[in-house]
Amino acid sequence: VPPAGTLFTHLTNDLAFTVSNVGQYGFGDSSAYAASGAGLRYRNGRNLLYEAGLVVGRNSLQLASGVRDSVGVSYYSDFRGIGAPAFRQSAAGAQALEIMCDDRAADIPIPVTIRQTTTSFLTVAEAGFVILEFAIRNASVEPITNLRLGFFSDLDLTGPGSADIASYDASRRLYAQSAADAQL
Repeated sequence: VPPAGTLFTHLTNDLAFTVSNVGQYGFGDSSAYAASGAGLRYRNGRNLLYEAGLVVGRNSLQLASGVRDSVGVSYYSDFRGIGAPAFRQSAAGAQALEIMCDDRAADIPIPVTIRQTTTSFLTVAEAGFVILEFAIRNASVEPITNLRLGFFSDLDLTGPGSADIASYDASRRLYAQSAADAQL
């Protein structure tokens, strides 16, 4: 199934990472939703990203998601792109993509509009990562309470037959995933 939105791949000397304007990421071979994207590749290696997506909700009924649903369908997203993506490249070697989307495809929209900015760097020292920033705007005239934003990712850092480890650092309120033999 072709993606419902626009795909863009950040490319640096060390990294390739595909993002979209519908709250989904990756789209590479061996991903839950393989759709001609790069996935997440580090130093021309294999795709490390099985699945990633945006999740916004305020309760069990008002929930918008870009990840697999309860029956494993991965090509559907509750987010829809708004307008054309804006691409900027700075003289300092940064390339940024700004997209807008909303949750209008959700069963019960919240409703919110999300501005996502992804930035990658072409300089040697910063070529190995991408920064994702999200700004949420209330698209209604009513106050929105209990709103939460999540970013789900399922990385496959190790090869077949190996295990990845997820951990939580309470002092930083941070979840992390690593290869079984790596130090966090």
